Amino acid sequence: PIVSFQQCQNEITQLFASISNKKVMVVGHALENDFEALEITHPISLVRDTAFFVPYMRQVRTKLYSRKLSVLSSEELGIDIQQSSEHPPPLEDK
Repeated sequence: PIVSFQQCQNEITQLFASISNKKVMVVGHALENDFEALEITHPISLVRDTAFFVPYMRQVRTKLYSRKLSVLSSEELGIDIQQSSEHPPPLEDK
């Protein structure tokens, strides 16, 4: 079902706040983009972002750069994602 931005933001914020009084760890790729789009924050100590996981980053000379999720998925899982003309594909980017 389609929900308003405000409802989505509220539900995510409540979900992140506490599940059975436990801290919620958020795991994903390039999460700063999602947090910015939702206009929310989450404690950095409770965020695990594969975009900044050093073993998954590419090195160019002395700098490390994040790799695209589609590249990580293909190389690490052998699964090709985000290949359609839509950007991002609605079912694969959830």
